[in-house]
Amino acid sequence: MDNASISWRTSLVLVPALLAACVPAGCGSNDAGVYTARPVKHTEPPMSRAALARAYLFITGPANDALSKFRTKASGWGDSTTGTQAAKDAAPAVAALRRADSQLLRLDWGPSMNPEVRTLVTAHGAVIRDLGSLRALKSLAPGPWLNRLVDDSSKASAAAQVLRKDLGLPQSKP
Repeated sequence: MDNASISWRTSLVLVPALLAACVPAGCGSNDAGVYTARPVKHTEPPMSRAALARAYLFITGPANDALSKFRTKASGWGDSTTGTQAAKDAAPAVAALRRADSQLLRLDWGPSMNPEVRTLVTAHGAVIRDLGSLRALKSLAPGPWLNRLVDDSSKASAAAQVLRKDLGLPQSKP
């Protein structure tokens, strides 16, 4: 995507819409900003697919709420919004997404879904890094950061759809 092809007004619509792609899954990293999956201990009998689907929805609920609040704030950004303000607006959503990812990684999803959860967390980690880069921006005008966010959000959305399908959940709406 060419930087010049995205107007400032389009970016105000795209940022909240792209972040909506992250809602169904939760994002996160460890405190060092490294996005890795921890090994899962198999200490209890595996959960049923229906129980895993309920757990997934329960875990991602608070992140969904935080992301919704962030989308509302982001839709109000204008020409005078600084990267520092945008990062401040994103901080609660980022924290909620990190918590959700941590919880997702603690569950035993079974041999077929554990790799999908790790793929999802890795893809969402890239989106979190993109949001973390907001602070360094002097202007929220379209540019490489938006291109990265578009690409990373698409990957995260695709990973979420795969996991949701395997859990028997309806596909999320973009």
